Order: sequence, then C-alpha cells, then structure tokens
Amino acid sequence: MFTINGNKIKRPFPFDVERYNITEAVRVASGDMQMDLIAKKRKFLLVYEVLSGAEYDYLRSLIDTEAVFFTFGYPDNGRQESATVYAGPIRARLHRSSMGWYWTDVTVNLIER
Repeated sequence: MFTINGNKIKRPFPFDVERYNITEAVRVASGDMQMDLIAKKRKFLLVYEVLSGAEYDYLRSLIDTEAVFFTFGYPDNGRQESATVYAGPIRARLHRSSMGWYWTDVTVNLIER
C-alpha cells in the first residue's frame, strides 16, 4: 500500500527507488581521494500514466502543503516501509475531453530527508 501521512494514494506505475550515498570527499597532498560516508538516502519516483482531475487534486493536496516534510509509506519486498521525505518536482500534462479534465504523464519525486 502506498501512503502519504497515512492517507492511501493510488498505486504508481512504474514506481522506482533510487538509493544513493551522500559523501564528503577531499584530495590529500599525495593525490589520493579520501571520502567519508555521511548518509545513505533514497529517492522515490512515482509515475501515473493518467489521473482524473480529482485524483490529481487529492495527490497534490497531500504533497503540496506548508509542511515541508511528510511520511511516505510503500511496499518493499513484501513488507511495508516508510521514509520521511520532501517533494521535488511534480510534473503533469493537462488535457480536457468530453468527460472532463484529466492529467497524463504525472511524475512525482519524493526525496528522503
């Protein structure tokens, strides 16, 4: 189940997780590189091919708030995990049809605190 601050959201497809290290590096007089590991972090990419106007508004209402950080819950190899994240870019294309407004190619980046 995918959640934001405990509120269930539509399952993204695809859902990508990027894992990376934050390091501090310096070259010493010998020319060698020395590096310290500061933290291990994750970045989550949520993709929706199509969202209705209501679904898009709901997702934005959970992400685009005055609170900078929030909790993101997601499945990981059969167990539920969570991370404190902030929102990066939210990209979407707006369309209108006879059935109303809808959004395509919606991508949301959530970056671990």
